[in-house]
Amino acid sequence: MTQNNSRPEGVESRAVALTFAIFALGFLHTYSYKHFQPDDAFIYLVYVKSFLNGAGLTFNGALVEGYSSVLWTVVVAFFSWLGLDPLEASKWLGWAAYFGLGALIVTAHRVVRGNGYGFVFSLALYFAAPTLAMWAAGAMETVLFSALIALAAGSYFYARIFNDRGVNFLVSGFLFGLVSLTRPEGFAFIGAIFAFELMLVAHGRRWNSRGVLFAFAVYALLTGLMFIGRWLIYGKWFPATVGAKTGNLVEQMQLGSGYILGFLLNHVLLVATYLISSVYVAVSVRRRNVEQYFLCWMLAILISGCLAFNWLVGGDWMLGWRFITPIVPFLVLTIGIALSGARGRIGFFVVLVIVASLGGYSLDLHKQSVGQAESDKGDILMGKYIDSLNISRDEKIAVIDAGAIPYFSGLPTIDMVGLNDSYLSTLAGGFLQKFDNDYVLENKPKIVQFHTRYINDRGDVVPTEAFRGALVLFYTPEFQRWYERDRRSPVPHLFVRRDRPLDRTFLDTYFDAKVAGDYQSGVLRIRLEKTGDGVWVAQREGRAEAGAVYLRVRMSALNGRLIHEAMVPISRNMVKGDALNMTIKLPDQNVTSYRVSACPVLLGVRDFSPCLNGQGYEYLVLDQGSSVGLGKFRFDDERLGLIGWSTYEAGHVWSLGLDSVIRFNVNDVSAIDRLSLDLVPFGEQRISVELNGVVIYEGQHNSAGRLVLPVAGQLERENVLRLHHPDAKSPGEHDQRVLALALRELVLE
Repeated sequence: MTQNNSRPEGVESRAVALTFAIFALGFLHTYSYKHFQPDDAFIYLVYVKSFLNGAGLTFNGALVEGYSSVLWTVVVAFFSWLGLDPLEASKWLGWAAYFGLGALIVTAHRVVRGNGYGFVFSLALYFAAPTLAMWAAGAMETVLFSALIALAAGSYFYARIFNDRGVNFLVSGFLFGLVSLTRPEGFAFIGAIFAFELMLVAHGRRWNSRGVLFAFAVYALLTGLMFIGRWLIYGKWFPATVGAKTGNLVEQMQLGSGYILGFLLNHVLLVATYLISSVYVAVSVRRRNVEQYFLCWMLAILISGCLAFNWLVGGDWMLGWRFITPIVPFLVLTIGIALSGARGRIGFFVVLVIVASLGGYSLDLHKQSVGQAESDKGDILMGKYIDSLNISRDEKIAVIDAGAIPYFSGLPTIDMVGLNDSYLSTLAGGFLQKFDNDYVLENKPKIVQFHTRYINDRGDVVPTEAFRGALVLFYTPEFQRWYERDRRSPVPHLFVRRDRPLDRTFLDTYFDAKVAGDYQSGVLRIRLEKTGDGVWVAQREGRAEAGAVYLRVRMSALNGRLIHEAMVPISRNMVKGDALNMTIKLPDQNVTSYRVSACPVLLGVRDFSPCLNGQGYEYLVLDQGSSVGLGKFRFDDERLGLIGWSTYEAGHVWSLGLDSVIRFNVNDVSAIDRLSLDLVPFGEQRISVELNGVVIYEGQHNSAGRLVLPVAGQLERENVLRLHHPDAKSPGEHDQRVLALALRELVLE
């Protein structure tokens, strides 16, 4: 039997008074974040608005499930149908879940017969946690999700430990079903009951097959209906948000590790106290109150599952650790249980220290949330501005902020990030890496929105680096021909489609440049001149920035192995006629034959013209002792020195521009009569070949095969084979290299 842990009357009355005070302070804490709702909150409201207007759960008419929570969307729609403002309804629903979860913490302490001030300690930490307070006001499902997880797991725990009536297990299964309806990952939390049962078996208790069956059956019914309904309505098993945010597991796990680490660093005292509390519960509390011990096991299972999810999906990009916040109530409940038996004022001191640390973080988070709210107001302003333009309801817009803009404009919307697009969400790549600008431009949106920043006093803008698709779109010729920045927009993020395309834009010459250089004794000196229109933008911070211009310097072995690469930023913005002298110290090399190259790039977008047409700077060192004789030599043989060729591809290397060079040393020139090049031409190509300054071939090459060249008596110890191919051309917009010949091997006979 468990010992009686009832509280003395004085402790009870003081605890009740403290509880009311803490709830009041908790209200003030969360209400201080009333200003906060991320743009994604409006995504839900787009679906709610469409539903109430008779268009179903659609994204302004598009049949796609871009909302992450079925339950949240339906409940907000219900209260909106009753006449409440959808945004206000969302906030009040979040606050209701927030205080309901607080009440659940008190209930949990009482169920496991907590004594002393344990539940007061847990409540104090719960309401001091800034992420919970912020997301309770954030008009999204985060706190409701946490509350339902706690309620579902808690109900199973109660049924399993205290009252194993079948109805209790059925209720637990129903609540786990609601968890499934609240978040895409919610269906996996049913695993907690199996893990809990395994833990009980390990502690000598029997597996409760009946309870597991009852809970799982109800859960499976609700979850199954959700998946079947989703398939029947949208033709998908998961929301588009799942596809848009996943697709690169390795990158996701790297990001997830950083996400978890960031949370731990922001909550270091809370997490450290939880770990110590867990050990204390396992060692000490277990002997006097096994129910508390088992509850802490359930909480640890939930925490582990949530952390595993964050690790696998890469966490979240929003403020306040949205995806990991649901574990906070489980942390503070465990701490409260451990401290409930603390002697004297130790518990109060520990809680006070943690609350102080959380308060410091809350001040910082509150400041960030105010800045985020001000930024998100721009989306509201743009949405209302677009609505004021009275654009035809048949016109489309394309955006990366797919919340307030489509909500207030009411126009059919292409979500370029893919969260609300059934096609883009299925593309390869991770979050913010999926895009198809051809798809966007083919739809001819009337307005395109993405994040920009000013770069000069004339009002010129460039995209920010938040979404690579927008960067690439901005530097796409068709976009520049058809779209211009709407200078009347309250925020400089809108581009409007012209009635007629321009004949010429700055992109016609933007990527033109001259690169000259000199390499001596490990020091590379480059003169970079901008010869085209537009503005080359320098990075703003001491880190690589997509959309800024860099000089890419490479040192590589002749077999293609990269020895060293550096992205050297330009030191200032550059316009036509500007030039920069750049000095780069390269590391000592441990190879005797190597190549040094330098070429400007627009990071995250594309290389500049010199990189694509063979006019970048290249310096080749070919060891005189590295010689060839009779035989076949692949393009990546370390005895061949290539200048004016692309990076190596599988089985070949492409010539770049109008001229390309092959250098090689021969150990016995008298033994060689013929030199053959195994080539694949890009279309029909005229070719002129010089060996050591003498023309040895002129003709056309239009099919893959060997080009046989007589070289008897013309070879030297050191040889330069120069190929001139005036018909070189670019494959198109998606590969702007100027290509003529693919070299597979060189043969000496």
